[in-house]
Amino acid sequence: MTSKISLIYEKTWQTGDRLYTDTCLPSQRTETIIPDADELTTKQLFYWFTNFLRGLSYGERSIATGAMEMIFNADGDEDLQKWACAQYELTMNEDLREKFEDFKKTEEEWARLEKATQEKIDESFRGPMGTVITTEDLADG
Repeated sequence: MTSKISLIYEKTWQTGDRLYTDTCLPSQRTETIIPDADELTTKQLFYWFTNFLRGLSYGERSIATGAMEMIFNADGDEDLQKWACAQYELTMNEDLREKFEDFKKTEEEWARLEKATQEKIDESFRGPMGTVITTEDLADG
């Protein structure tokens, strides 16, 4: 068994709807067909629909906004939202506090490591009696 999917968009301007211009068609019909749709994945179908929307002059941002709205809406499945965030390295608003705390811990660890490294460098420039050796002293030989 084979299946066929088609999308058709038809538009005819009614008298008085708008003024016709050089860039406005009085009527149009856009059709796209997938003759053998049995083995298509969801992603392939979505890309096909995206191309259809592009053919109707929808912009990339509008299409992306629509796709995100399907997932991230007030009534959406929270598990699906969390999965999408993990998949695409996004952060949900309610997870920002935890992300910020992790960031602060990382910054503190970096500061600690930088201080320890600087102390090691400072120690390596001390003379036998604990005096600080400057780069000028090293250059004098």
